[in-house]
Amino acid sequence: MTPKEKLFLLLLLGATILLRLGYLGEIRDNPFFESPTLDEAIHYQWASNLARHIPWFPDEPYFRAPLYPWFLSALLALSKGALFLPRLIQLLIGAVTPILLYLLGRAVVGRSAAAAGATILALYGLAFYFDGQLLIVPILLPLTLLYLLVLLCAVERPMPRISFLAGVLLGVTATARPNILLFGAAIPAAMLFFRSIRRDTVRRFALPYLLGTAGAIAPVTLHNVAAGDRVLISWQGGTNFWIGNNPSSDGMTAIAPGTEGTWWGGYRDLIRIAEKNEGHELLRSEVSRYWFRRTLRFFEDEPRKAAALFAKKLYLLLNDFEVSNNQGIYFFLRYSKILTFLTSFGFGILFPLAAAGMVLMRWDRKSFLLFLFLVFYGASIVLFFVTARYRMPIVAVLPLFAGRALTRWAGAARGAFRHRPIGRRLPLSIGVFLAALLLSNSNLYGLDRGRMTQGYYNVGVVHLTARRFDEAIPWFRKALDEEGDYVNARYNLGLCYSYLGRLDDAEREFRRLLADRPGFAPAREALGSVIERKRAEKPTAESKSRADGRAR
Repeated sequence: MTPKEKLFLLLLLGATILLRLGYLGEIRDNPFFESPTLDEAIHYQWASNLARHIPWFPDEPYFRAPLYPWFLSALLALSKGALFLPRLIQLLIGAVTPILLYLLGRAVVGRSAAAAGATILALYGLAFYFDGQLLIVPILLPLTLLYLLVLLCAVERPMPRISFLAGVLLGVTATARPNILLFGAAIPAAMLFFRSIRRDTVRRFALPYLLGTAGAIAPVTLHNVAAGDRVLISWQGGTNFWIGNNPSSDGMTAIAPGTEGTWWGGYRDLIRIAEKNEGHELLRSEVSRYWFRRTLRFFEDEPRKAAALFAKKLYLLLNDFEVSNNQGIYFFLRYSKILTFLTSFGFGILFPLAAAGMVLMRWDRKSFLLFLFLVFYGASIVLFFVTARYRMPIVAVLPLFAGRALTRWAGAARGAFRHRPIGRRLPLSIGVFLAALLLSNSNLYGLDRGRMTQGYYNVGVVHLTARRFDEAIPWFRKALDEEGDYVNARYNLGLCYSYLGRLDDAEREFRRLLADRPGFAPAREALGSVIERKRAEKPTAESKSRADGRAR
């Protein structure tokens, strides 16, 4: 690496760290900083238990991949449970990710394009946002880029040690997000199509590569086997497959029909429904297979609806709209001016630039493998459901292709100024850019950035969890003003009234909810409790009235 490259990376790292520290300072006072919600809360509970050496479901296989909770537990042990240090460390790790992208890209797209791509990633607003969340993204992106970096070295020079290391990194990354295995498993087969690579070379690569992958995953698999179930990494695959592919799915909402809309409620309902329909208790892997079969039946029974749903998910994958899954992303922007500014360059510009860059690429083994990564990883998202955080590994690679477009266009502009002829692919790249720009920034499905329902709801949950019931009520009401059938918002509103002793208001909300969702068990139980409390208070009120009459 030249001194000029080192200086560029040092300056980029310093600027990114300063921006991220400023961002951290801005979000410290937001209501979610010390009060995680939904998946953040699950990761925090899981990691907190591990930090205190308390097993998390010791008798069950992992429901979701465990690497991030393990990582977070180490940070919580250092911070004694406070969340400032974990968020700070994650943001600092994220500042190193653009450097990994530069190292990956300089041999694929050239130093100038790699520098442009690294700068894009360093300033990408959603990278800031997710690196500050207690979610998988902060470790998934650097692991993915490091894996791709070593993989490309192994493909160029199939030495056993490098191939084994690539496999280990694939396995480790899979224990954070298992769907990367779809791409990882395709690599040995893809190598067979390279004319310059002999079949015996592919075999020498594949064996250590697969051994490294298996070795990295083995501790997780052994835990699951010890828990009494044969699960490779986690058993949520079948349930997520159903969530993203059922007759009422919208391709982006992580709630299965007929289940409670909370994390734990949905978890329990998915198991309960499967066991009820099968007529006996099931292993967790059997629950997953049940929902996988239900999904396949949906494909068979309603192929047109399934095809339309896949088309929508592909559209969402390539669209500028950021699908919120844990918090309302657009709601969260109000807490950070830095984030608001940086998100003005979003996926709707990044993807068109990358598409144009692909037209201008000199395709070889390395660039083709990066393209395969985008295709396979994108397919692994569309198979389930699309959210902003799920596509972040794609976001981490696209800047290299975008950098290729920017540097080639800049070079063409300089050449035109000097009256040099432009290449034939340059006009095509501009046409592809404009077409992709139109697609990414269109709105065929009525996606509404101004809808803050989830953000309002999440703030209400924070106040409710802290037992600030009076402060929670306005937020749940705001959520219901935007979405009148928001079941969890109405349920929590009823709970707030109940805790405050406003039993008539609580009864009204629970009855209204049950009129729309008669099968919602928590509301039915809460309503019963409210009615019992009102009955218990009624004799007391009548006794007091009689006593007042005697006094008069």
